[in-house]
Amino acid sequence: MPISLMIAEVFLPEKLQLEWLDALPEARRSQLLGWPDRRARQRSLIASRLLLEGLRRLGHPPDVLASLHYPARAKPRLPGLGLDFSISHCEGLVLCGLSASGPLGVDVEAPGSCTASVFRRYLSEAERAWAGDDPNRFARLWTRKEAIVKADGTGLAGLHRVVLDIDGRSAQLDGQTWHTAALEVGSQHIAHLARQTPEPPIPPESLSLSQLRAASP
Repeated sequence: MPISLMIAEVFLPEKLQLEWLDALPEARRSQLLGWPDRRARQRSLIASRLLLEGLRRLGHPPDVLASLHYPARAKPRLPGLGLDFSISHCEGLVLCGLSASGPLGVDVEAPGSCTASVFRRYLSEAERAWAGDDPNRFARLWTRKEAIVKADGTGLAGLHRVVLDIDGRSAQLDGQTWHTAALEVGSQHIAHLARQTPEPPIPPESLSLSQLRAASP
C-alpha cells in the first residue's frame, strides 16, 4: 500500500473527544487543549485518529504517535518509519494521506465566498484570470497550491512561488516539478493531492466514527 487516503466527517461526541485526547502523546494533548477554537480542536483530533488508523494498517503499534515531531516552520514528521503524511481539515471534513513512496501533500476546502481577488499575492495573473470571481475555481487553485507546499515542506510562505499549469496537473516550485490530482470528496468540498510522480488519482476511503474508534490504543 504505497499510498493511503482517508476521509471522515466532522462529528465527535464530547465524551469521545476526552477519550481521544487522553490517548494522545502528552505534548500533542497539551497543544490541542491550548487551542481556543473548539471546532478546530475536534477536527484535529479526528485527523490524529485517521493517521493512527493508517499507521495501524501498516503494522505500526498504537504508541507510534509518540514519535510525532513538529519541527519549527516545517511539516510534522514521523522519524524512522520511511513514511510521509499530510493532513488537512475544514468545516465538515477531515482528510489524511499516508505515503511509503515519497512525499505527498493534501488539502481540502469548503468553498465559500472567497475569490481570487482576495488572495492576489498568492496567484499569478494567469491564475487570477482563470479563476475570475468563481469561488469554486479559486478553491481548485488554492487546494492545488497548498497541497504542493505541504508535500514540499515549504509551508504557506511558499504559496506565491508555486506556478500551476492551469490546464494540466503539473506545477513548479523552486525548480521542482510536482503533480496534482483532484480527489473525490463530495459536492460540498474540493480537495487535491500533490506528489512528485504523475500517477492516477486515488479515491479516498471514507471512515466512520466506529472505524476510527477501532484504532484505539
